[in-house]
Amino acid sequence: MGPGLHKQFISFSNLGDRNRLVPLKLECLEMERCSMRKNLGIVNLDPAYMELPKLVVASHKNFAHRIHIAAGIFGDVQLVYRGHTFVPNEWTYPDYKRASTLDFFCRMRQLYSKTLGGTG
Repeated sequence: MGPGLHKQFISFSNLGDRNRLVPLKLECLEMERCSMRKNLGIVNLDPAYMELPKLVVASHKNFAHRIHIAAGIFGDVQLVYRGHTFVPNEWTYPDYKRASTLDFFCRMRQLYSKTLGGTG
């Protein structure tokens, strides 16, 4: 999206319902449009959910590797968990491939596993 891009990943301590992914992405799309209308700059909000074996990011763009969920929103498996770490797919966005990002999601997975009663 150009120079000066800032990316931030945020995780929440309370477990959400993955069925909220579609309405949440639709809300995010409206916030993005509102930001553009108010000349606040380009904002791209991509909600996601984690399961122990994967990280799924919501998108409104259809590609061969994305599965339609509902209302024009697609699920995109960006990372899969193999061998005690997250591994990117060939289509995974470059920022999700960074070591710091993979470390962040591994730490979030450990916390998530403990919340579910596992050991990480």
